[in-house]
Amino acid sequence: MAEIEGTKEIAIDYTPEACTHCPVSNSITLTFDDRGGARWRSTTRFLYGTFTSLIQCPKGNTSGLNFNIYLSSLEGDKSQDEIDFEFLGKDKTIVQTNYFTTGTGNREQIHDLGFDCSDGFHEYTIKWSPDSIEWVIDGKVVRKTEKKEGEGFPEKPMFLYASVWDASYIGEARWTGPYIGSDAPYVCLYKDIQYLNWTYLHFPDLEIASALKADCGYQSEFYGTVHFNCIFLVQAEPYGVKDCSLCPRQMVSQNSALPRKEMGAICNL
Repeated sequence: MAEIEGTKEIAIDYTPEACTHCPVSNSITLTFDDRGGARWRSTTRFLYGTFTSLIQCPKGNTSGLNFNIYLSSLEGDKSQDEIDFEFLGKDKTIVQTNYFTTGTGNREQIHDLGFDCSDGFHEYTIKWSPDSIEWVIDGKVVRKTEKKEGEGFPEKPMFLYASVWDASYIGEARWTGPYIGSDAPYVCLYKDIQYLNWTYLHFPDLEIASALKADCGYQSEFYGTVHFNCIFLVQAEPYGVKDCSLCPRQMVSQNSALPRKEMGAICNL
């Protein structure tokens, strides 16, 4: 089993001064105040795995705010795949789960937490496989969705994201409530962030990525470093394709022919 303990590096999409990251303690803080909010993400995409964080949501009157942890193929892309945990500032005793395929969501469910999400840390986990998604809180599965024939299901490599933002403009404040701001600054705390059960895929150039996509039949676009169920080690020098016949996904056939460079494939399942 492959495992990363913590976030050695993150990217901050906006308002970097409102986000702090300590790789040693594996902790991240996001602050919402008069500067607005902030959003961090992993520096690589993942394809399937288990994603976990301890989260303490902001204290005080958080009406209007949305704080969250989620996976997305690309934030802002209207054709994104996405899997969400979202806290709605008007009521900190509930959480919303949702998922998107090629930009289509509308699969929201509301779950009673049984606690105030700002009273201490609780563990939130997304388990994503080719056939199912589980949302888990403090070790308890609160929702499970299984892939159904003929229906969309997340299959694009995704970043791990988290943000705090003012969502009060959505639905005339019916979703998260009106923004009050009486207890700003609002700080959301993340720690013990873990990515589990992933393996590694690296494409040094688009030619290799294009060849692999054509060979394996996988249609999602590849960007830079992606995590997948099999490890594919792209060699700088011709290396030949190792036998991957034991790979349950049959990602690369033993006799694959790639242009210019050849690729070694190691199945770690």
